[in-house]
Amino acid sequence: MLNLDRELKRARGEMLAGSLDNALAILDSLRAELEKKSSREFSSEEEKLHGLVRILNNLGVVQKNRGALDQAAKSLERALEITNKIEADTTGMAAGILSNLGLLYSRCKQYTKGLKALDEALDLAIKYPDKVSRNLLTKLRNNRALFHVRFGEPDKAREELALSIKPVDEFEVPRKDVEREAWLTANLAMIHAELGEDEFYNPPKQDELYRQARSMLLHSAELYGEQGYKNHRLKQLVNAAEIDLRLHSPQEAKRHLAEAHREAVMLNDTGLLCEIAHVYVELALQLRNSKLIAGRVENALKLFYQIRPADLTLRLARLEGVLARDGRTEALETLQGYKTSQNLKNLSPIQASNRKTGKTTNSTNQF
Repeated sequence: MLNLDRELKRARGEMLAGSLDNALAILDSLRAELEKKSSREFSSEEEKLHGLVRILNNLGVVQKNRGALDQAAKSLERALEITNKIEADTTGMAAGILSNLGLLYSRCKQYTKGLKALDEALDLAIKYPDKVSRNLLTKLRNNRALFHVRFGEPDKAREELALSIKPVDEFEVPRKDVEREAWLTANLAMIHAELGEDEFYNPPKQDELYRQARSMLLHSAELYGEQGYKNHRLKQLVNAAEIDLRLHSPQEAKRHLAEAHREAVMLNDTGLLCEIAHVYVELALQLRNSKLIAGRVENALKLFYQIRPADLTLRLARLEGVLARDGRTEALETLQGYKTSQNLKNLSPIQASNRKTGKTTNSTNQF
């Protein structure tokens, strides 16, 4: 019996772990299996088509990330074509596929075509707000803002982003001006960081984009701090630390992480502590210190299993991907050991006690 939801989650986990070939194999197998099944094996022909659209959409994303841009375009365009054959409403699915196509065409440097796809998706999101998630609408605004930044129009990018935080109805309370500015600045920063990863930019241009991103993130952190939004301020410090690593500034990254960790412990913000633990692993990898890497990985795993966040599987996949790309065999073996045990035997008595009570340790030496 084909369990589509389970297999799609498995493919996503492989993708997050950096195992794009494994993700591709899962999705290709799913597609082939679904296509050969008779419609009689489904409650309706539409159920089969609906599943095929989901597979092709995910397949297109994985192919894009592998650099197989022509194949990705075929998968996504076919997914969009199939949505027209489904009698039930597919507005939400179509908007999501168009959004992915917009980013793909941009990657292919077909900017006019990419912007057109995003415009079509945005039009659906605006016309049918009950069928397209607010989260996708925000992503579309962000993607359109990315186009403006790419073409040297930061003011238009800011205007595009601002539309994402307008009240959706007359009863929604508008954001404070300072909070709004902090949010806009942080999102513009992440757009600059994303553009810095584009392979067709030369290293000096990439560094310039990263420096702009870091400056914006620190400004956003300052604005959030003025308004007493401690959690948001710390998130921007952690984001700034990640940019520090891209700029090969490990000491700056260490400084930002130490400040964020110290305050996150006082706030008992477990989600942020998990994120900080992951970035500490990336910092250790950049320092190329095997002993330090082993310690950071073990601390991160202990924290993950102590807290057991809802996205534990995705966090482990992300950590696995980082280690695999760096060729850290021993660290990967440690990670696999924790994944297979799924219990408290690898935790210290203090950590095990805290796990049972739901508390976290307040030791500033945790990392």
